[in-house]
Amino acid sequence: MVLYFAKYEVTNLMTMDVMTMNLKNILRTLFNIRSTRLLNTPGPMPQVGSSIVFENFKIKLKCPINHEQWYWFTQQGWRMIDTRINRRQYIVMPDKVVVKLLDINGTDREELHQRMLNMNNEEFDEWFNRTHHKEVS
Repeated sequence: MVLYFAKYEVTNLMTMDVMTMNLKNILRTLFNIRSTRLLNTPGPMPQVGSSIVFENFKIKLKCPINHEQWYWFTQQGWRMIDTRINRRQYIVMPDKVVVKLLDINGTDREELHQRMLNMNNEEFDEWFNRTHHKEVS
C-alpha cells in the first residue's frame, strides 16, 4: 500500500510540474516576457556532417569547408550547434545552394546570402534555378 502511494505521489508531482511549466509558457507568451538569446561565440571549424544555423535557417555541411569560408560564415552570424539537443525548427538550405555559396566569393556570395535569407523557399528556388543553372542543349 505504501509503495503504491509513493508511486502515485511521484507521478502526480511530475504531472503537476509539466502543468506548471505549460502555464509558465502561456504566461510568458501572453505578457511578451520572452527574452532574445544572445549570439553564441564562434566555435571551432565544423566537420563534415555538422549543422550550422543562422536565425531560423540551417545548413547541413556535406562537404568540408576551409578557414576562410568558416570565417565568412561566422561574420554573417552562422554558428555550429548540436542538433541532438536542439528542438527548434529550422528551414534547411538545399545542398545545391550551399555548394554555390561555398564556391563563389566576394559580392556574389553576399548577394546570394541575402537573397537566400530574404526570400521564401519557392521564390528562392525559382530565382536560383533561373540565374545559376545553364541550359543543357
